[in-house]
Amino acid sequence: MLASAVAVLCAATPAAAALTHYANEASWRAAAGATTTIAVPNIPQGAINMQQLGLSGAGASGGPIPPFLVGPWNLPAGTTIMGAGGNGIWSRSWTFTQPTVTAFAIDWLFQPGIQPGVLGADVYLGTTHVGSVSGAWQPASQIPGPPVFYGFTSSLPFNRVVITAAGDSWGRAVMFSQIPAPGAIAVLGLAALATRRRRRA
Repeated sequence: MLASAVAVLCAATPAAAALTHYANEASWRAAAGATTTIAVPNIPQGAINMQQLGLSGAGASGGPIPPFLVGPWNLPAGTTIMGAGGNGIWSRSWTFTQPTVTAFAIDWLFQPGIQPGVLGADVYLGTTHVGSVSGAWQPASQIPGPPVFYGFTSSLPFNRVVITAAGDSWGRAVMFSQIPAPGAIAVLGLAALATRRRRRA
């Protein structure tokens, strides 16, 4: 059912969306509407696959906060935070259980020294590239430092976000527009199908 709905949406959706970047969480939440947040202190150890919340795959894993971030982040030692990265440039996917997400944000600390244009996000609906955000996302000026809010909204729905960065990075939260109730995807798929039929008429 989900695969067929994704196929319908991909067929009915153009390959370019208007993505609006937000550097302020309050402004992003006002534009995003109802949202789901996965954040400290409710980040699991290891894989962050929380399908009950609509997140089926995370571009990060949960682990103890590094000692050098305990003070700057004002968190107890041993707190589980999100981490990603490694040597050189990397890309990680955040995948959602339903292709109905229209807003995404993270509260993260990225290594300084990332080249302009490297730090950013690409948004997909199935295999269709919906849009991208780059340039507006800036890495930290120093390590350690406070996390930075990076958020965007999309004029078209998506079900995958690929974040590209370089070096190690750490996060306190990931946020996204709320996944609808189980029956809503069928309604969305029928609506997209009806739109296609009206266009053909």
